Amino acid sequence: MPRAASINRQLVDLYVTLLYILDDFLARSGIPTVWLENIKKHVDSEIDKHGNDPVWADYMRDQQAIPVKTAIAYDVTPEQQADLDLIPWWARRTG
Repeated sequence: MPRAASINRQLVDLYVTLLYILDDFLARSGIPTVWLENIKKHVDSEIDKHGNDPVWADYMRDQQAIPVKTAIAYDVTPEQQADLDLIPWWARRTG
């Protein structure tokens, strides 16, 4: 019986450790900043390529909705979207 208690204790310790480590992972990771930058660049390049072509109209609408949906998912304010450096996270972007 003590062996089962030992394994249970290790599993609980692992679970608590993972919760502690991952608690604020998204806030620390800078994912919204990086994703929004790359998505905006992608959407702008797609608009440059296919913006006036009616065949691509549905695709372009879908592409333009992605940054909006990403900002909503990560609670990025309009001010933060205008200046991505306002998004708080631990490591600052360098380039």
